[in-house]
Amino acid sequence: MRMNDVGFTGTRKGMSLAQVGALNAILHDLTPKRFHHGCNGEADWQAHTIAKLRHTTRIIGHPGETTDRPDLLAEIKEQFPPKPFLERDRDIVTISNLLIAAPLGLERVRGSGTWYTIRYARKMGVPVMIIWPDGELDDVPRVE
Repeated sequence: MRMNDVGFTGTRKGMSLAQVGALNAILHDLTPKRFHHGCNGEADWQAHTIAKLRHTTRIIGHPGETTDRPDLLAEIKEQFPPKPFLERDRDIVTISNLLIAAPLGLERVRGSGTWYTIRYARKMGVPVMIIWPDGELDDVPRVE
């Protein structure tokens, strides 16, 4: 199945091995035309690498106002201008047909950019697929 725009949000600390495997399988099944991520942190780096290996047609970066991964920014050929983090997160949601989220833990944490993005996507009616640290999926949208 091919989707147009898939957004990704995840923790700066990186995904678990189970989350990495689940994201790889999801991107294999969806084969998005464009994959959007926030260019910051280990989870974005991991997601970028998976999308690149899956031969996603276009990987599009949405950098925040600062980054802890300048190497990732340097690798992404197509980028939006840097924005404040929450504004950048809203842009990823707005452009996406589906948001994939890989939170750090099972707790819904206030103050977390990942959980902010999940809440915003739900509010905007964008389907959200959460990959929990054990690789289990939640809120799996029916894509037809």
